[in-house]
Amino acid sequence: MDNNDKKIWKKWWFWSIIFLIIIISPFINTNNPNSNQTNNETQTVNEPINNEVKEIEYAEDNLINKFITDFKSSSSYELTDIEKGNINTKYFAYINGQYCEFLNSTGSLANCFNITIYGGNEEEDINKIINVYKEVIKALDSSISESYINDAIMEHIKSPSNSFKINDSISVKLYPIVELSYGKSKCKIEITTTIYNKK
Repeated sequence: MDNNDKKIWKKWWFWSIIFLIIIISPFINTNNPNSNQTNNETQTVNEPINNEVKEIEYAEDNLINKFITDFKSSSSYELTDIEKGNINTKYFAYINGQYCEFLNSTGSLANCFNITIYGGNEEEDINKIINVYKEVIKALDSSISESYINDAIMEHIKSPSNSFKINDSISVKLYPIVELSYGKSKCKIEITTTIYNKK
């Protein structure tokens, strides 16, 4: 029998073409724009809809985590370098470059949440911690007006009494720079709230 008389499926080139079609066919399908559109639509339909936004955890302590979250959502100041202290309810961070301490004492007899903002011993350091103080108060209670927050500290900054109340649940103590025999003390502001954990 002559080679030309063989059936087509018995020829080597026939199987070579079939093999190439099998190899190339997935690539031909993906280059089809209609095929991509169908695949994308299928993926969109099959993906589960999840509107739940996962809250970022900044601290293991729930109250401190809540404050950091509230602060970040209400202030343009940066809150960075969050670090756990020597106990589970104590954290440190920098707010706009000022060193701060957060202490959740709601589980103790004190039953309060404390924030201390530390400054240096230059006049400009007082202004820096006062600016952070304003942002902290806004995060603790957004119903307090900015002018009231500002007036409250300005009224007490030069007075002999450095402790004052913002409202029934938030008290503030300002430690100004004081001339000492060995130099100047560093300024700081302590903020204590008793109802933040109940919000």
